[in-house]
Amino acid sequence: MQSILFNPLALLFMSFAIGALLHSLLDKTKWYKQFYNLNFISNNITKKIGVLRIEWFILKTPLRLFNQALKIEGRPNKEQLVKLRQVMTAGELSHLIGFVVLIPFIIYYIVSGQSLLLIISTIVLNILFNGYTALTQQYNKRRLDRLLKRMAC
Repeated sequence: MQSILFNPLALLFMSFAIGALLHSLLDKTKWYKQFYNLNFISNNITKKIGVLRIEWFILKTPLRLFNQALKIEGRPNKEQLVKLRQVMTAGELSHLIGFVVLIPFIIYYIVSGQSLLLIISTIVLNILFNGYTALTQQYNKRRLDRLLKRMAC
């Protein structure tokens, strides 16, 4: 167990699993809809901090295979796009939960004087694969919302 707690990749995958599990529990609560339109940053800031580069990286590597529900073949109808938005929201919240789950580990590493490599690698992995992934979902949800609004007209 101790080897998992000091392995940034294992912790990252654990945070994905915990995020997905907690999301499935939150999904059944009455205040889940408050998270449905969650936005931390604007499209302009999203582009400036390089979130779209991470999106490109995910799409061009085997990481794209992790969430096949985010894929639509052909020309989608409105129902498919609404379902896609729900899947994006689930992914976004799961990654946000995963991001928060790793913060206590990072704090523990710093306080207990763990190696700088362990601390930095955990921070970088958490930012890139939880934080930026959640921001990518938010960016794509905003784009999808514009498309759905045009379809409603």
